[in-house]
Amino acid sequence: MLRRALLAGSALALLACHHGPGAAQPNSSGSRLCTLGDPNDCTSQCEGGNAGACMELGAMYEAGLAPLSIDLKRATDLYARSCDMGNGFGCSSAGYMYGTGRGVLLDYPKAIGYYGHSCDLGVGQGCYNLGVMYEQGYGVPKDPTRALLNFEYGCLIGSAAGCSSAGVAYLMGAGVKADVDEASRQARIAKGIKYLEQGCSGGNQWGCERLKELAAAANGGASPSPGPSGGDKGGGHGSGTDKPSGSTM
Repeated sequence: MLRRALLAGSALALLACHHGPGAAQPNSSGSRLCTLGDPNDCTSQCEGGNAGACMELGAMYEAGLAPLSIDLKRATDLYARSCDMGNGFGCSSAGYMYGTGRGVLLDYPKAIGYYGHSCDLGVGQGCYNLGVMYEQGYGVPKDPTRALLNFEYGCLIGSAAGCSSAGVAYLMGAGVKADVDEASRQARIAKGIKYLEQGCSGGNQWGCERLKELAAAANGGASPSPGPSGGDKGGGHGSGTDKPSGSTM
């Protein structure tokens, strides 16, 4: 089971943060997003080639936002269509659906492809989730170095969960060069703490919890949890800053 990371963010929260209640607003490309709760508007815009509208409509089907009923297969198809049109959040959402078998057959290679495309399109959540696939060995051999590269790049472009994951990787020495002396060890640890602080300040609760564990460890407690037993990292599909709710706020 994909724990820590590939956990569902709230599709309703994702919608609300894109729109505001009942509003139709411009997206980053200048074309307006379809109106929240208006599947006819979203369908019309999606069929007219608006990638953001396809993604929004997919989130509505995933959440079962009235008057629609939950239709996970339809949601996945719409996310994939949005991705094909160049929407990185649609790619990340499609990757999540295939990576967790939500409404479709579990397909790690397909999920990896969608996450990679999302990352290439500048969505930090896609980079982060791609890192998790390499970290945990889902559909690929475990590769801590490649996982860390994706976590760091995800962090750079807005994924708080990517920052937190990079932080723990540095603290645990996963995917990094071996320490050659005490100075290099201290530098590695300092870098890990800095990444965790970035993740926590960006709203990633998992990173905040790891910082608390560090403080406890300094007083004789346990070290930060590195693996799935560490709990939910707070990631979710479509998310840009990895709030625990999965929203993009």
